[in-house]
Amino acid sequence: MRQLQLRLARGYELLGEWVKARDTGLEVIQEIERDGGDRRTLAAAQSRTGFVQEELAQYMEAEKNLRSALANAIATLGEHHLQVAGIRLQRVELFTNLGRYDEAQQELNEATGIIKDWGPQGKMMMGTALQQAAVLLIDQNQAAQGLAALQAALPDFGVGHAGSAQVGIAKAYARLGRIPEAIDVVRPALSVVENEFGPGDPWIREIRVELAGLLRLNRQHDQAWAIVYGDPALNFDDLPVQHPFHALLLRERGLLEAEAHHPAQARAQLTESLAIYQSLFGRDAERTREVEQDLKQLPL
Repeated sequence: MRQLQLRLARGYELLGEWVKARDTGLEVIQEIERDGGDRRTLAAAQSRTGFVQEELAQYMEAEKNLRSALANAIATLGEHHLQVAGIRLQRVELFTNLGRYDEAQQELNEATGIIKDWGPQGKMMMGTALQQAAVLLIDQNQAAQGLAALQAALPDFGVGHAGSAQVGIAKAYARLGRIPEAIDVVRPALSVVENEFGPGDPWIREIRVELAGLLRLNRQHDQAWAIVYGDPALNFDDLPVQHPFHALLLRERGLLEAEAHHPAQARAQLTESLAIYQSLFGRDAERTREVEQDLKQLPL
């Protein structure tokens, strides 16, 4: 019965029904904890629900479930099981997103050590680890090293990993100021990852907005406006208002309004974006500081 519930939760994920996926997963967790069920199934439910909570920007709840999932997986499978490595990689993604880079690196080291011991069985997971290692470098202003790592590993990735890696390559190009190259890479990569994860995945929507930002930087304003104001995929009705996708979309709209000499509209959008970033990540986060700088550059 519980396995069926977990499959149902996964189905909700694939449909973009994130709240239903979370609530179904939480029901399974509560039932197992109440009835004293199998800890391996509990670990799987906590891992999957933690992923959904991160997608919903519920970071504290996600961290709690992933911490418990790791403990339960280790207790039932041992320190060196591939499922344990998978949960550690989920924690890498979460910590990276929160700017907790030392913790992310520690988890990545642990996961990579496990995956290496599994040989060919760990090949797909190693692709994820390589991508996360590169993203860690890029997010810590080591874009050239991250780019080199992704380009070196690209021939070994499968189709799904290759699409995600290309998104990472585009991000590195953007950090290096190589905007036309970033656009050329991210457009086909977006199609690949959309097929892999579905257009409703919050990450896919963020990539669309990031493409708009690249187009703006490349002076292709009409195309950027068409994305952030006219793309029907860029809705957030299924996500909390306090979500980084919403903040990113508001910021990009604000920057376009500023470049169109609409300071009042720009200030309104950027102020709302700033409030979301502060709420989710705090005043010292890089994303928060960037929007603060955007606001300072607007005419009074």
